[in-house]
Amino acid sequence: MTGRAPLPLLLIGLGAILCLAGSEHPVIVGAATAGALVLLLSAPRAAPRLARFAAALMAVGVFMLTPWISSDGATVLFAGPPLAVIDTTVTGEELLWGAVVAARLAGVVMVVLAVLSWIDQDRTQDLLARVLPRSALMIGLAGRMMPALESDAAIVARSARLRGVDLDSGGRF
Repeated sequence: MTGRAPLPLLLIGLGAILCLAGSEHPVIVGAATAGALVLLLSAPRAAPRLARFAAALMAVGVFMLTPWISSDGATVLFAGPPLAVIDTTVTGEELLWGAVVAARLAGVVMVVLAVLSWIDQDRTQDLLARVLPRSALMIGLAGRMMPALESDAAIVARSARLRGVDLDSGGRF
């Protein structure tokens, strides 16, 4: 627990998300994404590895798909065969736009993960219970779901190791 008040951090996170979503300039989006990365790396609790992997995977996917679904730009880098559904001509502008959209997506996910790592969950639940009283139970359960599941998984793994099961060899299943 960090004990930090949730409202200022939520407002800072909302401002960063609006900065990322509202700008199309590559320098501004890059600076906001770098700020989100610094905020995430300086958080007192590390973000879940799966969330970081999902953010990176989504950003790479958007970057890779944007040149094939967009048809903008004059600087042709690659001209493929004409197809009816997919634009096979890749331009420099499409790659730049794909990088901006991927940075936006990664930046928003990093801001959300960083804010969730910095704020105190109990104080956040109290704040949201005042604003959304009917959703307070759902918010509280959702905020505590992952740490509870992680501790349960650690207990199950520890008991399996005590029984002599080798969890380090073989696949996940």
